[in-house]
Amino acid sequence: MTATRSLMIASSEGATGKSTIALGVIELLNRQGLRVGVFRPVFGEKDTPKHDEVLEMLLQQAGSPVTYEQACGVTDDEVHADPDAA
Repeated sequence: MTATRSLMIASSEGATGKSTIALGVIELLNRQGLRVGVFRPVFGEKDTPKHDEVLEMLLQQAGSPVTYEQACGVTDDEVHADPDAA
């Protein structure tokens, strides 16, 4: 049996508790002594500073060596402007 190396928590709608679930999964994996990485593929709005409090919280909980910039994907605006490029 091969161990799962990746897990994506997703929803077709916002405000469904994805971040809460992610925090719980990170805690569970940390307690088992596993390494956890975090990547947020779509976040925030382009008009606001590139700062996502949820992403910062997930990175801190995971104890990830990944920098904030490495864990960022694209903004909501970038996805809507050009879905193929995003």
